[in-house]
Amino acid sequence: EFPGEQHFHYHLHQGNASNQQAFLILIGAEIPIAHLLLHLYSPTLALFITATSLYGFIFLLAEYRATLYRPISIAGEKLHIRCGVIGDQVVLFHDIASVKNSEGRIKRAPRRLRFTGAQHANVQIQLKPETCLDTLFGKKSVDEIYLAVDNPASLILAIRNRIDLPDAS
Repeated sequence: EFPGEQHFHYHLHQGNASNQQAFLILIGAEIPIAHLLLHLYSPTLALFITATSLYGFIFLLAEYRATLYRPISIAGEKLHIRCGVIGDQVVLFHDIASVKNSEGRIKRAPRRLRFTGAQHANVQIQLKPETCLDTLFGKKSVDEIYLAVDNPASLILAIRNRIDLPDAS
């Protein structure tokens, strides 16, 4: 259970969770084969590579489960963006200038946050000038946030209702 009145998921968008599951299956099948082949060359190297592969497998499993269960939520005066294991961002509605549909892959930029996984963004949130957010690496000045969600129209409408923006698509 996550706090909030409305929740929006991102596991179905462009097969996000299915793609992660496919990688889990491939990595799970590859680990014992690689271990056996490397063991013929060097048992120590095989143990090292297998241990690091298992660590990556466990992280990808956690990312997959987080994709399924951690939603983007609207709670009071906040938009709580959860994306995977690490993505966790809170945006106050009074800091949002506009929200609209977005298409295509979004490139990295200094004052931009992307919560899209390996998918294309379909929601753009434009923030008011000089908005600072607490990120994983400290305070950061942010101009825009891009999201990839299952139902972008519902999220856009919910945000517009909270910030009293006209419904212009």
